[in-house]
Parts: sequence; structure tokens; C-alpha cells
Amino acid sequence: MHIPFDKMPDSARLWIYQSDRPMTEKEEEQIKDYTASFLEEWAAHGAGLNSSYQILYKQFLIIAVDEAVVSASGCSIDKQVQFIQAIGDKFSLNFLDRTKVAFLKQNDHSEPQIILSSLQEVKGKVAAGEINRETPTFNNLINAKAELDNNWIVPATDTWLKRYF
Repeated sequence: MHIPFDKMPDSARLWIYQSDRPMTEKEEEQIKDYTASFLEEWAAHGAGLNSSYQILYKQFLIIAVDEAVVSASGCSIDKQVQFIQAIGDKFSLNFLDRTKVAFLKQNDHSEPQIILSSLQEVKGKVAAGEINRETPTFNNLINAKAELDNNWIVPATDTWLKRYF
């Protein structure tokens, strides 16, 4: 069952899917429709999952499940991944490439921009000063809604990248 994201409890389990490029407005609207439809039918062992989604920064699709009601099973998680692959294929987006790190670049006069860097590029960007200890970095490994506000975007030094400083 799809419910509004703001109605999900802080304990809701999260999956964060990072796209390899920003979604266009049209893509975002269509992905919202597809995701809402998927969540309406999403179930674990026949029991509907209280679930929701959010698209942030035109690049992150976040899916949440209230596991206090019904827990996501291995099969239901597999179905979620298949859904993510299918919408990625439909829109030529890759939501499953875990070899890119996302950074938030904030300019004074424009909207925040997401910068993706391959794991191989990160060390060089640190050496060149493009990434420093305080560079806002997306921690897509968080797993609860409560963590979105304080633990999703953190300084690079608070992530595995600290080894480069």
C-alpha cells in the first residue's frame, strides 16, 4: 500500500537508489507514477507493504517500508530491485551503479548540483582540492527514514572517504 512519505514512521526502512544522471521533469513525473503504482501492489508473502517513495535532487529515488506493519521479504526486495532495473531501462537511467560517489555542490546563486565521481576519481579530486573534509557527501547506506535529515548528507570526513584526508 502506497502512503505519503511524510506519514512514514522514522523507523521505516529505506533503500536509496542513485541515478547516474539527473532525471528530466517529464521523467521524474513518469517515474513517480510508475513507483506509486508499483508500491500499491508491492507485497511480501501476499501481505501488502506499507510503503512510500520520494525523489530528491532529481537524482535519488528513495523507497521506504514500515516494517513494523509487514517486513519486506527477500522475494519482495528482489521485486523492488527488478522494478528499479525496469524503470532504469525504460528511461536510460542506471540506479544500480554503486561505483559512483555523489557530492553536493552548493553555489550561492543557483540550485544545488549533484557531482558524481567514480571511486578511481575521488583520490585525485581530493589531491586537487576539489573534494575536502567538509564537502557534502551522500551516504546512501543509511537504512532508516530518521537518518535522512542528519546522516544522509554528511561531510566527506564522516564517510569512508576520511582515509584520503
